[in-house]
Amino acid sequence: MRLVDARGLPCPKPVLLTKEAIAESREGDVVNVLVDNKAACENVVRFAKSQGAEVSSKKESEELYSIEIIVPYKNKVAAEAKAETDSCSLVRNVVVLIASDTVGRPDEKLGAVLMGSFLDTLASVGNRPSTVIFMNAGVKLACQGSPHIEKLKRLSDLGVRLLVCGTCLDYFHLKDKIEVGTVSNMFTICETLASAHHTITV
Repeated sequence: MRLVDARGLPCPKPVLLTKEAIAESREGDVVNVLVDNKAACENVVRFAKSQGAEVSSKKESEELYSIEIIVPYKNKVAAEAKAETDSCSLVRNVVVLIASDTVGRPDEKLGAVLMGSFLDTLASVGNRPSTVIFMNAGVKLACQGSPHIEKLKRLSDLGVRLLVCGTCLDYFHLKDKIEVGTVSNMFTICETLASAHHTITV
């Protein structure tokens, strides 16, 4: 058994340490990860599952979450990865990065109108993006009080993945206000951007 104590570490360090531990372990080995908050626990669990691992998590106390990961067999992971690649080989991977709650400057009122129009239209175009990433003030679009929640829910229902920066939510004190999308981390965001065929920044 390998222990990864990621308590007190900022995002995305717990995920990176987990990735390293899995890579250095043998098939069938157990990796135990300790973190001190729910968001970090969810990020580690999500990452491990994306690698084909069997995962279980438990809240031990208010400041301790434990995650048990069984390192997957490489042939299983490789087969799943190949199947996914084959099914997506003819589809362009377009990622949209939204880093503000308005479009352009200097008129914020106009920018808010344009953002609403952009999100509404994004759900209607034929070649929709695979993922929309929200960072900086853009995370406000996915939180309580945003006039665009229904538009984003429509995108999500259409299969578009919505990633909302957890660090940004913390900065704006909005972690408990998110209405749509998945709280994400810098590792997943960078990985998504790096694997995109095209990136659109708003």
